[in-house]
Amino acid sequence: MCAICCLFCVGVKLGLSQWGRVFEGRVLREIFGAEKEEVTGDWRKVRNEELHDLYCSPGVIRVITLRRMAWVGHVARMGEKRDAYKVLVCIP
Repeated sequence: MCAICCLFCVGVKLGLSQWGRVFEGRVLREIFGAEKEEVTGDWRKVRNEELHDLYCSPGVIRVITLRRMAWVGHVARMGEKRDAYKVLVCIP
């Protein structure tokens, strides 16, 4: 059980980390939009650090990982006859 969860966590981190950061940045930029420079009056994109200062909450990757881990725990408690459990532990 523990080995399965560890492999699952590694797969999630490798697969979602880059995608999650890009997705999160796009969503936050859409929400907060551009910022007007005080000196020149020009509009510019908000930088990543500024976005995270404006929006302090758990990252998308963390939320997805926690929800997937909760699902793995749910499936692990299922009986051995359930199909989801068989997929989790690789039983044909």
